[in-house]
Amino acid sequence: MVDADRAREGRHEPTGDPLWVESWHVDFSRDDGVGGFVQLGRRPCRSTAYFWGWLVGPGIGHVVVRDDETPPPSDSALEIRAGGLWAELTCETPFEHWGVGLEALGVRLDEPGDVFRGERGERVAVGLDLDWEADGDVFSYPEPGDGSAGHDQQPGTVQGEILLDDERIAFSGRGERDHSFGPRDWWSTPWHWAAWQTPDGHATSVLSYGGDSFVTGYLSDPRDETHVVEALRVESHTDAEGFPTAARYVVNHDTEIDVEVLSLTATPVVADDGRTSRYLRALCRFLGDGTGGTGGTGWAEWLVPPR
Repeated sequence: MVDADRAREGRHEPTGDPLWVESWHVDFSRDDGVGGFVQLGRRPCRSTAYFWGWLVGPGIGHVVVRDDETPPPSDSALEIRAGGLWAELTCETPFEHWGVGLEALGVRLDEPGDVFRGERGERVAVGLDLDWEADGDVFSYPEPGDGSAGHDQQPGTVQGEILLDDERIAFSGRGERDHSFGPRDWWSTPWHWAAWQTPDGHATSVLSYGGDSFVTGYLSDPRDETHVVEALRVESHTDAEGFPTAARYVVNHDTEIDVEVLSLTATPVVADDGRTSRYLRALCRFLGDGTGGTGGTGWAEWLVPPR
């Protein structure tokens, strides 16, 4: 079983679809609004990889590390090296323990939207030395029977250090880990995803793809079994630039969640023909029925395709 789990956590054989992507993602947050995420993706049909990372919060601002065209990871590790960037995601124990390492030059932006305006800002050295450990069951999305696609995610705790220039920030919080493979069209269909955990052990994730054409996710109560999300209504509020400021969910018809955006990140996703989608992710506070009455933090994302 350990070998099967390690195979599931590792790389998968791509199809011939030019949109086929495999990505590994870890996000992290804590109650004071400090957090971030990293995402490493490989594009076998293009023989390239990408790395997106953000750090946000009081005293940090909005720091981005981004390279859309890096050499692909070697066969032996999920490690990438490019100019001013080293990153590695290490599976220590399948579905139990992952390590996140990063040494890079990032940019501190005045506003997250500056990423669409030349990404000009203060250069800053960025480092991560984090450990993610499982704190809940794996949730696997429905997938085709031919094995061409798959999607797993899992709640956990995150411990370690964040480095910004000469400053070391001890981190202890919670976070979601995500691994998916298969065709991914960033430019045609919008989606909304979120995952959060609470101090008393509630963990929830929701996904709405193409409006209400496909919904899924989970609600995990420490005193009960995990329930699958079968119905979801998402109401998002945006500012004049179209960036999210708040949201509200109704999950399985009777669980209501209010979402407060604490810090926003924005990543352009550019197609070969120049079409650009906005991949908007926000560190949020989640309050309501599905948070055990205590509230929790996590991340939400809005994929906004070009009009």
